[in-house]
Amino acid sequence: HLGAFIFATLFSLIFSIATVINNLRSVGAFSKIQYFLIVANTFFFFGIGLAIISDWGLPIKGLFTVALAIYNLILATVLYRRFGLNKNTVYLLVGLTLTFATLTIPIQFNGNYITLFWACEAVLLFWLAKKSKIGVFKWSAAIVQGLMLVSLMMDWGNHYFDIKDSGDLIHPVFMVGIVAIVSLFYTYYLLKNDREITSFFGFQFNPNIYRKALFIVGIVISYFVGILETYYLATIYNGNSSSVTSYTAGFHYLFSIVLIYFTFKKDAILLKKATAALGIFNVVLFIF
Repeated sequence: HLGAFIFATLFSLIFSIATVINNLRSVGAFSKIQYFLIVANTFFFFGIGLAIISDWGLPIKGLFTVALAIYNLILATVLYRRFGLNKNTVYLLVGLTLTFATLTIPIQFNGNYITLFWACEAVLLFWLAKKSKIGVFKWSAAIVQGLMLVSLMMDWGNHYFDIKDSGDLIHPVFMVGIVAIVSLFYTYYLLKNDREITSFFGFQFNPNIYRKALFIVGIVISYFVGILETYYLATIYNGNSSSVTSYTAGFHYLFSIVLIYFTFKKDAILLKKATAALGIFNVVLFIF
């Protein structure tokens, strides 16, 4: 296993360094095939390295992933500062760094830690984008935020659809949901004065549209975090289904009241119409 891992590492380094040196000698922009070689070489080594470590039986898959992230970060820093490498290539290496940093937690850990890590990482990346003015950080942050939402829904599926009393005073999944909500709305705040539309490989990031989407997603996630926890607690501490329904409906109406109150303080006509529709829906729901 050690021999195989050393061979794979050296093999990867040869292609990684040779591709970059070839470009530095010609002082030209990277071609599409060179970009492909960098990405393919990195991910082939990542896959082969994980396979060797898994068969070896060592609990260092997360450490290996972090090491790859650090390598790409060092390579990007050295090449940009010492050799003035093309910015797109630096962004690619930074993107690989962020990718492996993001993969570290799900590879080494499981469950709620993944969601917590991605929620914090997304905010950090948006903050870095604001401070550094590097657009690629916004794209990375948006992808991580999407992964966070998927991970949060998986947590809900694992904990709320097979209800068991964990004995915890505060349910961990509920706290993870709160962190996710804070992540979404703090990102909304970070993008408050951002008007710059950035492009990355032909794709555009519009902060204004993303903020509106964040606001809607933040409200939806807040609703489900609250109603699922209410349903969980009502099921644990009440024997009959009618009580569970009453508590759950109670939260729904309380959330609706707060949402309608604050929405009607806004000037957005479309938002007011949507809130009015929610009010009508609630009346019909109450009758049933």
